[in-house]
Amino acid sequence: MAQCFRHQRKFDEALALLQKCLDVQEETLGCKHPSYARTLYAMAQCHLDKCDYSSAIRCLQQCREIEAQALGPNHPGYANTLRLQAQCKLAVALYEDAFNDLESCKRVYEETLGARHPLYAAALYTLAQYHRLKGETTKALELLCVCADIETSSLGPDHPGLANTKRMQAQCEMARGNFRIALGLLQECRRILEGTQGQAHCKHPSLPLTLANMALCHLELGEFAEAAQIPSSFKEAQEQLPGDQLLAMVGAWRIEAKCCMVRGRLKDAVKLLKACMAAQSPTTGEDNPDFSATLYMMAQCERLLGRYDQARHLLGKCAGIQMHMLGKEHPAFISTRKELALCLMAQGHLRAALRILLKCREAFSKTLGPGHFLVAGAMFRAAECQLCLGCVAIAERLLGECAKIEVATLGRSHPGLANTQRLQAVCRMAGGDFQGALKLLQANEEAYHEHLDNAHPMRASGLYLMAFCHLELESPEEAKRLLDETALIEGVTLGKDHPALANTLKGKAQCCLQLGQPREALEIIENCRAIFSAALVAGTFFKDLDLRKDRFASRLCVHLTSFTASLDITSQLRDVTRAREASTEAGVES
Repeated sequence: MAQCFRHQRKFDEALALLQKCLDVQEETLGCKHPSYARTLYAMAQCHLDKCDYSSAIRCLQQCREIEAQALGPNHPGYANTLRLQAQCKLAVALYEDAFNDLESCKRVYEETLGARHPLYAAALYTLAQYHRLKGETTKALELLCVCADIETSSLGPDHPGLANTKRMQAQCEMARGNFRIALGLLQECRRILEGTQGQAHCKHPSLPLTLANMALCHLELGEFAEAAQIPSSFKEAQEQLPGDQLLAMVGAWRIEAKCCMVRGRLKDAVKLLKACMAAQSPTTGEDNPDFSATLYMMAQCERLLGRYDQARHLLGKCAGIQMHMLGKEHPAFISTRKELALCLMAQGHLRAALRILLKCREAFSKTLGPGHFLVAGAMFRAAECQLCLGCVAIAERLLGECAKIEVATLGRSHPGLANTQRLQAVCRMAGGDFQGALKLLQANEEAYHEHLDNAHPMRASGLYLMAFCHLELESPEEAKRLLDETALIEGVTLGKDHPALANTLKGKAQCCLQLGQPREALEIIENCRAIFSAALVAGTFFKDLDLRKDRFASRLCVHLTSFTASLDITSQLRDVTRAREASTEAGVES
């Protein structure tokens, strides 16, 4: 009966029944009997489902002690306990302890069951998870390849277990920037879960997560039409899940929310994240790491909407949960601190943000190793801070280190490396070397042309920077041509109401000014203001901005002195200028 409750996601009811089982077994069999250990194991599974990792580890430790005495340390049952305990330890970033447990587990399975048994494959799968979390995707993929071979021969090519292996292979490929390969693996995974005979496995809870990952791959590849087709299948899979299993949708909803964030549809993302919270609160509760992951994404949305204080409040709650449940050295807690630094950057607290980012780099390096791509991510943001503080040489040094890590861990075709190269170009622009920046951006453009669709929004951001260089080099015609191409890409892929498009149009207005077309510039600025007003929260950006210090705004005002509505125009320009950093940031995030 307890297993039925667990299947229905009624974890507290299941735990209450299992506690009664323990009481009966203690009176009749004693607390050293293998049956008592099996009940503890079932309780640990419930705690793991609730993300209560510390309680799960305590149950498994007691279970492990009983089995070591009653069955011996070379029994498959003891190895099962080791494997589940390793999963819990991975969740709380006790990576080396988990690795030691998995090595012991693998040895027992190999000696007792053989190296072609499904349980041996399960040990390899969890070991691959360890390597993936450590950023060692090559090792993870090698293990998953062996795992898939065992599962295909022992369980068959249509078993859901094989689908899980293929999905983790896809996650590794996504981390390396190989989105096309990942998409192929996810399509195989989808085929297995839907079933070859009339969608036999269509109710499998892993299907929505697979579909959501497919949509994310399409977005990363710039295939927005294909990504848009996924939600219909996604909704069909969701509707076939029982109401008490909606918690299984949380991971998929979060990925769908991320897709919305990439497209600039922040309000849609917030709705999805609220649905996640509604599913999580009554089942797993609000004091667990999985709920904090939803809070984290909600905070990202608030930051991109310009609501920095609300974002910081959510991040405070998120950090409190993570500190209590996972500890200060867990990557999730460090990532939350990094997100807080981004809020501080947006509010102009650059030195405070820089201090946090440098600590994040040290913490990631200590937990995951100095060559992990999350270390590079913290360094990238620290370089942004240094650039804003005018420390161009320091920013360039950080970006050089960042690029080395990304090449080694993610490969030369990964979008993260392209972002780093673009910020290096911005450093050259900050130093007045617009020709050097333009050469770097043109090389970057060739790399994007080779690996991504021509209409990818990340390509658009590169074209935007190239246009800015041409503008500074007094080539407004070429700049305008590049900005027209940029606007076309952003309008098709991100939508005509995305802040990134407004920022591009604003640059186009600047070109019109240099070409002596002030009326056309005004029309474009009006369009910009409408987009910003619809997408962002008015009045939250640069409240203390001195408009006279904005060269672009001042230049436009000079050209428009003959208009009687010049005061209204100035007000409109102030709105646009205040939103500048937010729109640029939204463009980078997409």
